[in-house]
Amino acid sequence: FCVLGLTTAAEAAQRSLVSPGSSCRYVLGTKEASVPSDAWRRIAFDDSNWSMGPTPIGYGSVAEAGRIVTPLPTSDLGGYLSVYLRHSFNVPDPELISQLSLALIVDDGAIVWINGVELGRINVAPGDAAFNARAIEAHEGQLLDVTTNATGLLVAGENILAVHLYNADSDSTDIAVNASLVGWIDEQPPFLTTINPPATATVRE
Repeated sequence: FCVLGLTTAAEAAQRSLVSPGSSCRYVLGTKEASVPSDAWRRIAFDDSNWSMGPTPIGYGSVAEAGRIVTPLPTSDLGGYLSVYLRHSFNVPDPELISQLSLALIVDDGAIVWINGVELGRINVAPGDAAFNARAIEAHEGQLLDVTTNATGLLVAGENILAVHLYNADSDSTDIAVNASLVGWIDEQPPFLTTINPPATATVRE
């Protein structure tokens, strides 16, 4: 007898959910952004009194993040060590998205959530971080690159990518953030890539 082996593959398409340069709501971290302190990360939070502007948001020069489009006061003049940001994006059909890929460029550190679920953090200590917490160290243009299973993370309609951005100290010369979020959609059925043995082979019993 013989064994016929088939190898198939499927193609996935990308859908941009949050683009670099897109606008978001933001507020300086001079106090907790909400009560309870984690409410601001969730869809239902009312951020209508927050400022709005396109990314990159910050001050100073952070080459990796790009030219600052929405300027902030310096940390010492503004009396803050962190910034709260909310990117709203719409997903009509979350069941089609199998994976999410996040690329976040920050100076100095950040924690990121989708609809209240933490996706990752960079240059920030583990655990809850208050409005007056600091990044672990000063670090130029760090990249947080996360790819994760999208199951259960998204809902139909509005979704929220929340970012808590941290400076390392109040006399820092810069702070910046720029974000990209992509959804991966399996939109083509599997297709044949190899047959083993090949069609031209002679198979003997």
